[in-house]
Amino acid sequence: MFKQLHGLLPEPLLRTFTHNFEIHPHNTRHSHDFHKFPSRTTLFAKSFLVTAPDNWSLLPESIKSSPTLRHFDHCHKFHLLDTYNT
Repeated sequence: MFKQLHGLLPEPLLRTFTHNFEIHPHNTRHSHDFHKFPSRTTLFAKSFLVTAPDNWSLLPESIKSSPTLRHFDHCHKFHLLDTYNT
């Protein structure tokens, strides 16, 4: 998701994830979150397309706004370690 926000993905993957404001025109609290794909099966519900926007929205804003990919990886790793230690 970090790479998608900063345009570091190949073109087909950049079009895979869209923001909520691109789907519906009205302004909501979550308009800048990524749009979740609807899933009808449990197999698809566990796929990357469905879980990635949820996991991204759970990250703290300080990690989401990392200036570089290396900084994002570093902060995300310690965030994951902290969640498992508590």
